[in-house]
Amino acid sequence: MNSNEILNTIEILLKKEHFEQARKKANKIENPLLFKKLGYLFKHYAQWANAVNFFNKALKENPENKAIQQEITFLMEILKLEQLDIFASTNLNKDPWEE
Repeated sequence: MNSNEILNTIEILLKKEHFEQARKKANKIENPLLFKKLGYLFKHYAQWANAVNFFNKALKENPENKAIQQEITFLMEILKLEQLDIFASTNLNKDPWEE
């Protein structure tokens, strides 16, 4: 299976929302040239943590890449905001009389 076939297979899994299967298949890839592409692919499907992991792998291969550094910073901010959003509502029981 060549690189394009692997990426296509992973994208199909992501489209079907089989995120865990896609992550497992992507983690088997040893080709450093694909790490950046995998980062963007997982980012496209809002799999922020997986995208950060692949961008970090790509950054190890090319530590001076400003675009990858910027992507990691951006995604880390999204992850932080998602964590804060959990506590944004004080009506955690969804009581209708408190809305």
